[in-house]
Amino acid sequence: MHDRATTTPTRAIAIALLLVMLMTACSSSDADSDAADTGADETAEATDAADASGPDDAAAGTEECETGIETRFAHHLGDTVIGHEAFVAMGEEIEAETDGRITMEVFPAGQLGGIAEWAGLLRDGVIEFAWTDASTLGAVVPDVAAPNLPFLFENEEEFHQIMDGPIGEDINALIREEAGIEILGWSSVGALIPFFGGVEAATTPEDLQGLAIRVPEAPVSVEAWRLLGAEPVAMPLGDAYTALQTGAINAYWLPYWATRATSMYEVSDAMSELPVAYANLAIAVDPNFLSGLCEADQQAIRTAASNAETANREGWPAADVTDREYLIEQGIEVAEVEDVDAFRQLVLPQWEEFEANATTDLFTRMRAELGR
Repeated sequence: MHDRATTTPTRAIAIALLLVMLMTACSSSDADSDAADTGADETAEATDAADASGPDDAAAGTEECETGIETRFAHHLGDTVIGHEAFVAMGEEIEAETDGRITMEVFPAGQLGGIAEWAGLLRDGVIEFAWTDASTLGAVVPDVAAPNLPFLFENEEEFHQIMDGPIGEDINALIREEAGIEILGWSSVGALIPFFGGVEAATTPEDLQGLAIRVPEAPVSVEAWRLLGAEPVAMPLGDAYTALQTGAINAYWLPYWATRATSMYEVSDAMSELPVAYANLAIAVDPNFLSGLCEADQQAIRTAASNAETANREGWPAADVTDREYLIEQGIEVAEVEDVDAFRQLVLPQWEEFEANATTDLFTRMRAELGR
């Protein structure tokens, strides 16, 4: 289609010029020579002009993009958190930038299943977008769980430093190769700290000994708390409220915003300012869906996803401050931790085992870049 649109005008110009030259052939030899020279010059100019504005401009201006595409974005958080707002804005941007060719509906609070299911749903083309994390992806691609190792990062800036750089690019490539999904951007969404109910908040490793703590169903989390001396209990977050209320567990670890959003503060007494790890989330897309779009729409989606992650990065820290203050107002006592390194030393065997079993050098490179 593009070739026909480009070559037809050029052919018409050439034929017209040929007729001009044939008509002038009946004139004197000097006139004939002049006309031939002029015709050749005009033909060359017309051809040059067609070449200069040909295939590239035609492709950019006439490329056919599919219309009427309806997409779904799944995430597990409520509709009041920063992330949800960012994804709604992402959908609006995609619709605007594609002139309505693509729409995106956001499904919060696990309406389309759980976070552990979405990698498979993306691969199968059931959904187009989802929010996932390093821990969940680590169940499929073990080396990718490295960012969730305890006490690896000291702040969110270090997380973004790694995930925005060459190491992050290699992590994304590994996920694409082995999990069959494409990552469009990462964000840290707050420090994971321990909260306690019915017991004193821990400020030293000794305080954790024997405490039953709820952890997500991820091997990295279970092993971390075992090494710290607690008794990890893997269970869905939705079960933690009742478990803490009844004494089946003594503690759990979440960011401030998640503790507020899940109302876990209602059955909690205290929190330790101990950033064991940093929660992270990534926008994932079905790569087959994305590659099947026209180039302009692919770029529109990538740009909108990047803007959504920027909104997350700018929004979460401020929300964290507000939510921490809210928890304190609700009666949660704050326990300061003076020696974070005392906790870190206990989990170093997990780091060493992870590095020894890794099939890539990703974690080794992380440690080197972070000086750990």
